[in-house]
Amino acid sequence: MLMASLKFLAQCPCPRCLILKSRTPHLGMKSDMQERVKLERLDSEFIHSDIDLVRKWLFVDGMSITSVAVGRILQSKSLIPTKVKFSLSFL
Repeated sequence: MLMASLKFLAQCPCPRCLILKSRTPHLGMKSDMQERVKLERLDSEFIHSDIDLVRKWLFVDGMSITSVAVGRILQSKSLIPTKVKFSLSFL
C-alpha cells in the first residue's frame, strides 16, 4: 500500500520523509533508518502557510500551477497544494 502513495515525479517520493529520490539506492542500509528519522516529514505551521500562500496564488490571483514561483515553494519538499478537513465526530 505504501508504494501506491509514492510520488513518481517528485524529488522526495516518500510520503513519510524528505529523502531525495537520488538516495533510494541506499534503502535498507544501516544509514537509511537514521536518514529517515532525521528527514521525517512533519506537519507544521510553516508548511501550512506555504500551502495557503500557493493556494491564494492559484485560486485568487490565477497563477499557473506550473509557474516558477509555485514550483519554488512546492518542489523542495514535494508538497501538493491541497487541504483536507476531517471531523472526529464519530468518536
